[in-house]
Amino acid sequence: MHPRLVPLFALLLSGCTAEQAPSDADWHRHAAPIVMGSCAGCHTDGGVGPMRLDSYDAAAPLASWIADHAARRTMPPWGLIDDGTCDQARPFHGDPSLTELEIDTLRAWADNGAPEGDPARAAAIREPDSFALTNPTARIAPAGTYTVAPTGDDFRCVVYDPQLTERVWLTGMEVVPDARDVVHHAVVWLDPDGQAAALADSDGGYPCFGSGGIAGSKLIGGWIPASGAVEYPADSGLEAPAGALVVVQYHYFGNGASTPDASSLDLRWTETQPQMNVVMSLEGNAGSEAAGLMPGEDDVGGVQFRIPAGKSSHTEVIRWPVPAGIPEVGLFLVAPHMHLAGVDMKVRIERTDAGQDRDDECLVHAPAYDFNWQRLYRYDTPIAETPKVQGGDVIVLECTYDNTTSNPRIREALIQAGLSEPVDIGLGEGSLDEMCLAVLGVAY
Repeated sequence: MHPRLVPLFALLLSGCTAEQAPSDADWHRHAAPIVMGSCAGCHTDGGVGPMRLDSYDAAAPLASWIADHAARRTMPPWGLIDDGTCDQARPFHGDPSLTELEIDTLRAWADNGAPEGDPARAAAIREPDSFALTNPTARIAPAGTYTVAPTGDDFRCVVYDPQLTERVWLTGMEVVPDARDVVHHAVVWLDPDGQAAALADSDGGYPCFGSGGIAGSKLIGGWIPASGAVEYPADSGLEAPAGALVVVQYHYFGNGASTPDASSLDLRWTETQPQMNVVMSLEGNAGSEAAGLMPGEDDVGGVQFRIPAGKSSHTEVIRWPVPAGIPEVGLFLVAPHMHLAGVDMKVRIERTDAGQDRDDECLVHAPAYDFNWQRLYRYDTPIAETPKVQGGDVIVLECTYDNTTSNPRIREALIQAGLSEPVDIGLGEGSLDEMCLAVLGVAY
């Protein structure tokens, strides 16, 4: 049985229907399969979650909190919420989002007083999905240990040396966090020429925000708690030359005490050239009409990427034509990316020969985008069945921003910048700059 069906199966055995949560919901029969399978991976001892939810005694006092966050779909974190405007027809790997029945069941358990029930009647518990990298070639340690400040956000690049003496092809990666309670998320870049070595301090890293400041860097993947490894499609890989370094940009968030971190990096590679090449492409960020930026209602003196101070809903639209001559290639991964003002983003394909078995397609929609919970969305289907793009198609990005103090991330950024009021925001890599990027993983 597919693991996502275990909670539903348990509910059916307990006498409820697929449409209605049980009125007598308890922990062992109903809530535990949901909480343990979808929440406890982060909310456990040493996990990134701020509290434990991996037992009845831990979860019961928080039953209403669990039900409320589940109903708002803020937990488990998964940005691609279906609001009816984007038909994301293909499944994504590791989707932790809850069904309506699961959400209703958690609410019924909370409203019922969060009873424990009879352990002898406990339903089967689904183990959290394993996202560990299979058969890593090497685990690479950082050159030093970095101490994370007690409070606030801290963005830092750490340099890893896989000691490549010949050309290889990367096929997968996974960040292995050391201090899990302060490692919030990470973005991983290939530094083909080893430039980052000159930027690193004695701890093996340097302050950074965005891409890490490496010219010619190539995106390898990303990591957030419970997302695990990035695996490329079978018989595909990203070329890494001899002497290449890997730079991991960490987003740390203090836990109230100075915390040392020496997170490692698992890489898998092959020395045999695979059949398909992988390209992790970053498209968008157009700053002019010539580059694909569309006119907007807040433009002043011509088409411009500018998010006015005090504007609660400002949208920028960017159209990126796939260069002519590119044959049909398969997308295996897609992700939206903005900074702190971003609140809603949609990525879609307009196809040149729509209607000839190549209809326009909406790839992803994050209507409650949260910079703090970014992830790379990998299709849970073989590459032959994933969306296809080719020369002449157009990738359309629609990015919406809230540049007001009603946006808590903007409030925090203003405080850190020593500002009291929002300022106009343009394109850039800083925390009070913005982006409108689509991450596209292509195998060809």
